[in-house]
Amino acid sequence: MRDKSPAWSPDGALIAFSKSGSDFDQIWVARPDGTGHRRLSVAGAQDTQPAWSPDGRRLAFTSFVAGNWDVYVMDADGSNRRRVTSGPTDETVPAWSPDGSLLAYQRFDDSRTTSEIHVVAADGSNDRELTVGARNESPSWSPDGSRIAFQSTRDGNWELYAMSADGSGVQRLTATPDRREDNPSWSPDGRRIAFAAGDDVRRDVYLIAADGSAEQRVTRLARPVWWPRWSPDGARLAFFEFPFPSATIYLVSADGSGLTRLFGRLAFLRLAVGKPVAARSFSAALHVADAGADAIVTCRASVAGRPLRRIASSLSAGRARCAWAVPRGTRGKRLSGSIAVSERGARVARSFSARVR
Repeated sequence: MRDKSPAWSPDGALIAFSKSGSDFDQIWVARPDGTGHRRLSVAGAQDTQPAWSPDGRRLAFTSFVAGNWDVYVMDADGSNRRRVTSGPTDETVPAWSPDGSLLAYQRFDDSRTTSEIHVVAADGSNDRELTVGARNESPSWSPDGSRIAFQSTRDGNWELYAMSADGSGVQRLTATPDRREDNPSWSPDGRRIAFAAGDDVRRDVYLIAADGSAEQRVTRLARPVWWPRWSPDGARLAFFEFPFPSATIYLVSADGSGLTRLFGRLAFLRLAVGKPVAARSFSAALHVADAGADAIVTCRASVAGRPLRRIASSLSAGRARCAWAVPRGTRGKRLSGSIAVSERGARVARSFSARVR
């Protein structure tokens, strides 16, 4: 599974994020303790990059339609999906203005060699281009709505900039040719901007003052981290690590302490199934990667629809083992069952079937 692009709800009760596995990206929400997973995207939709409206009643997001990405808005329960942009090229990374009337987003050209910051009314009207030339991406509004932070290559390297909400008064915030800065996020009090910086592999979360001074390194992971987003109280940051093909969301205090993984990152390794024999015990083992101490094992097995008595279950070193008693008189009948390992929203499950000897 890949969990990406976290976004805090204005009351701090939920985190929206993009989840993907073998199917399309989908928008989900969960509580900041990693529980209460709920999918908002409709079946078959390909949705990502959620952003909460300031009143918490809507989510803007990016959805793949008609061969390209567009900006959409839906209600907080996933209903009432409405298309906001409909350009011929990809339009992504929506960000709400503090009053909830506007959305900033980035639009690519046909060749994806340039990208510009646009602002559009939440109903899709009055679209305006704020930047011209180079790559200009990842807009983030200041809390008072007067400024927009963004990343740009206009000076030859990915750096952070801020401009007035009408596109004027562009100010360069960083000047670090030995690294790239991405994904700025303005703090709720307007005093700081969080961002990710490094190369494509070794990256960390940083803070700067709103004028570009006083840089502070928050994480020391030196891993491919992206997309830092502030909690409403300004105390924590959510971000995701993206060592392809997996991705995991983390939370960290603004001072760099308390780094925690938001959701489990379980991965299937293999399933080992014994040969069931009537009147003997039978076992199966599910091997997973990255299972923590709070992982839960769930087992079931039956013969001809009759549940078997479980005699053991355990999880050690990523090996979930379950054992059952196979009754007498079941020789030749089909035994079926499953083993699942769950941890903080992640789940790996496998089924099996065998004939009793």
